[in-house]
Amino acid sequence: MSSQLLNAKNLTKNFGAVVALHDVSLSACKGDIIGLMGPNGAGKSTTLKFLSGYYKAEPNQVLIDGIDIAKEPKKAKKLIGYLPEESGVYAEFTGREWLTFMANIYGIKEQGIVADVAGQTGCAHYLDRLMGDLSKGMKQRLNLAGVLIHSPKILLLDEPTDGLDPNQKHEM
Repeated sequence: MSSQLLNAKNLTKNFGAVVALHDVSLSACKGDIIGLMGPNGAGKSTTLKFLSGYYKAEPNQVLIDGIDIAKEPKKAKKLIGYLPEESGVYAEFTGREWLTFMANIYGIKEQGIVADVAGQTGCAHYLDRLMGDLSKGMKQRLNLAGVLIHSPKILLLDEPTDGLDPNQKHEM
């Protein structure tokens, strides 16, 4: 295995005649924090979509802890926690049901995992409310809890504080 948890080479994406991403490369090791900054349309979300496997990469273009996401997508994606800019929710689920659903996706049967991750993300007090009744910020915290539930090696967060008030942003 490589010491790099993430290695991406020559990412390029066009939407028709519009070049959204051109020849972007980056790498990260354990403990690294990388921030992508730029104006709207600069390719930040597009880059994260490549790294998460949402957009299909070429072989050897994106490696997650040495695993080629193009060749072994399921294995690589198990190591990633991805919070997209626009996260959908099941309005009829409670927060607890949502997090239990996410735990089940990853095969996690551990007792208390929902309470633990809800406590870490500050959403424990609204676990029993319907997702459809929650504010955007509350939904964002629950979505973040869902991303963290399987203890991923790599977190890809696209505007994770969007919808949070200033105090919540500071806590995050």
